[in-house]
Amino acid sequence: MTDFPRWKYWLVLVVLLFGILYALPNVFRPQAAVQIQGSSSNPITPALQQQIAQDLQKSGVPSPTPALQGERLLLRFPNTNVQLKAYTVLRDALGDKYVVAVNLASSVPGWLRAIGANAMPLGLDLQGGVHF
Repeated sequence: MTDFPRWKYWLVLVVLLFGILYALPNVFRPQAAVQIQGSSSNPITPALQQQIAQDLQKSGVPSPTPALQGERLLLRFPNTNVQLKAYTVLRDALGDKYVVAVNLASSVPGWLRAIGANAMPLGLDLQGGVHF
């Protein structure tokens, strides 16, 4: 015999499953990325994307598949060393026409983002970003 009604066990199980589902995005680590922002006078075009791929290839950086997100182009890299090398190459190649920035891109799957499950943002102290 159980001490509690069956519905209470089911309620605990459902709450536990929802908790696991919404904690799951924390498993997906952010990826190193370079973000290129265009302006109204300098939009991101397919020709620019080809130029970026050529510049990265000339410098020996593996060229990732670019993802156009509105007015910005996002390039994901396997680690921060490749990211910083690509940032330097692209900043020098594109000059002041475009804003080139180092970024961390979310790797949470789309179906988790669709239900509102996002990874918990870490502060600088937890990311290891504060060095004196």
